[in-house]
This record gives sequence, C-alpha cells and structure tokens, in this order.
Amino acid sequence: CDLMNEHFSVTPTTFAHTDYPITPATARALTGAGIRAAIIEGSEGAGAERDPNYTYTYRGLPVLVTHCDLSDDIAVRFPWREWDRWPLMADRYAGWVAASPGDCITLFLDYRIFGDAIDPATGILEFLRALPSALAAEGVTAVHPSDAARATPHGEIGKTTAPPGPQGCQRTILQQSALEALEQAGGLVTDPGVWRCLLDTDHIRRMAMRSVSCGRPLHAVSHQTTYDYFTSFMRILSDAEERSSAGTRSPKSALALRCVPPEKAFSFSSHERPVGYAAHSLQELASMLEFVPDDVIRYHVEREDFSRWIDQVIGDGKLAGKIRSVSDRIRLQSTIQKRIGKLWKRLS
Repeated sequence: CDLMNEHFSVTPTTFAHTDYPITPATARALTGAGIRAAIIEGSEGAGAERDPNYTYTYRGLPVLVTHCDLSDDIAVRFPWREWDRWPLMADRYAGWVAASPGDCITLFLDYRIFGDAIDPATGILEFLRALPSALAAEGVTAVHPSDAARATPHGEIGKTTAPPGPQGCQRTILQQSALEALEQAGGLVTDPGVWRCLLDTDHIRRMAMRSVSCGRPLHAVSHQTTYDYFTSFMRILSDAEERSSAGTRSPKSALALRCVPPEKAFSFSSHERPVGYAAHSLQELASMLEFVPDDVIRYHVEREDFSRWIDQVIGDGKLAGKIRSVSDRIRLQSTIQKRIGKLWKRLS
C-alpha cells in the first residue's frame, strides 16, 4: 500500500488474492494495511456454499468471489469463432449479467486481454467501450470492489485449503519444488527487494504447462520452456539465499538449509532408470522420503548417495555421517528432520 501511494499517489483498497487461499495471517496483514476487500478465485469457491454472486467475509475481511464463467466469456471465449454464442455483443453480455441472481457479479479480468492477448481485430476494444452503457440499459450498476464489499455478507468463509496448484489447477512437480523452496526461503533471504520479486506469483504461473483461465487468456507452453524458467528461478533463489547467509547468526547453518539449483539437486533413481523427481534442499529431501518407493531408497542407501550429496553439495558433514548407514525410511527421515530443526534454531 505504501509503495502504491508513493509511486501513484493512490492508496489501494482491494487486494486481488486469486492464486492462493486466504490464511488468517493474510487476513490480518491485509486488514492492518487498510485493505477493505479481497478478491478470490471462483474455483476456490466451487459449490453452492460459495456462490460467486454474493459477498462474504473471512476473519472480518470482506471477500468477493470471481465469477469465472462470465469472466471467461470475455477473457477466453470472446475470440472463438467456433463458440455457439459468437460473436459476443455488449447488449447480450449485459443481459447475462442482469439475469444472474444474487447481490453482485465480480468480473476480474487479466489486463492483457484488452487488445493484447485478444487481438483488437476481434472487436474486443469496441465491445469494452459499449459495455458500460449496455449494462446501464439493463439496470446494472458498476461499482468498485470496495463498495460492493459493503453489502451484507452472505456468510463467513471458513477454513480454506490450498488448491492443487496456483489458480486451482493441478500443481506441477516444478511448481511444487519452487513453492517449497520459497516457503523455506522466507527465513533465509534478507534482501527485501529481492524477496518481493521472488514472491511474484507470475513466476509460479510460468512453471505450468497450461494456464487455468478464470479471467485470464489460456496459453500452453512446451515442457522445455517451463523447465528453463524453473531452472532460472531456482538458481536466482539459491544465489539470494547464499548471498544472505553471511549476514545470519550462523552462516554454515543457513548454507545447509538453502535450496540448490537444479544441476545440483538430488535426483532419485532406481536400478533401472531415474524416477522423475529431485530434491533441491534438505527439507525437500525429507518430505520426498515419505513417498519414495522402497527400492529407490535401498538403491541410494547401498551407494551412499544420500550421505554423499548432503556432505558434498549441502555441506553438512555431521548429518552425512549420521545417516550414512541408515537404511530405514522413517529413521532416515526423522534424522534429517531433527537436523533441520537444529539448524533453524541456530539462526533464530
């Protein structure tokens, strides 16, 4: 909020929280910053208990739910000539909005659709110019989200759970690794400017093979493109953690807890072939040991791969010595997790 006021002389009143579920900590931070309403993704509120045509509250914070169908009529379906409603005209669309039951309709559209993702030749700009008067003709009043949030809430949003991935889509293994690394990095990266850049949710979106819409244009990319982006992101994150370690209470502990770039990650394999996933930190290694097949664990224990990686890459010779002869999955995982806890205590 302070940055927006500093650069644009405007204090924001609504926060778009469309990639991850709202948590109590998020609600407290937003309310404390003077935010009057949050917009969440429609896919988070699937079901009659979270109808997108109403307002809600979460821990006292007013919440609006994006109407994905109506948003995607513009962001996704507008240019499709194969669509049975094509061409979409402003008066028809305004009629759909007016016919929708409830207290309000929240349309949260990606700014890029305005003549960028959707070519101006499709008529998108003319449609948008005609929309306000078409809505007014149907008796629909356009208001700011913070004003809509003043309506009597339809109910309280209870405990929310994280969707499979950003935007409610199936999270890829690359996104999972990046998100786990980010979760740990919060206590390791000391440069606030770098940290803000790393937290941009667009990084996680670009590690998906195909985007989910809900007000955004669809796009598909190659696996190589997503992997290259993931690799660059993890290298930057690892470098930021390494640079920050010198300013911590225990530089050696910080280095042991950091994530490593993909070329130094621990790649799980069996006697036959690689299994397709890798650990980029001690924490991710401990987490993956919960589901790694027994034959894969035996393969790496026999070759002393775990202890070698922890010693030579992570740089924790003490932990490497403790787990060198450990073959039991539970004991292996608990030993690593206990060590992680001790390393964090040295930093606190």
